[in-house]
Amino acid sequence: MDIIIDPATGLLIGEREVTLTAGKTFPAGPATAWTSVQTSVVNSGP
Repeated sequence: MDIIIDPATGLLIGEREVTLTAGKTFPAGPATAWTSVQTSVVNSGP
């Protein structure tokens, strides 16, 4: 599991899961799951 940090801001921007061992249908190395995070600043909450 990799946590991805924006080097310019230091904010979390996502994560990914990378397969380290080969399986029957895929090689070792590719990302098998990922997510991204988007943040913003607002004047008031909901």
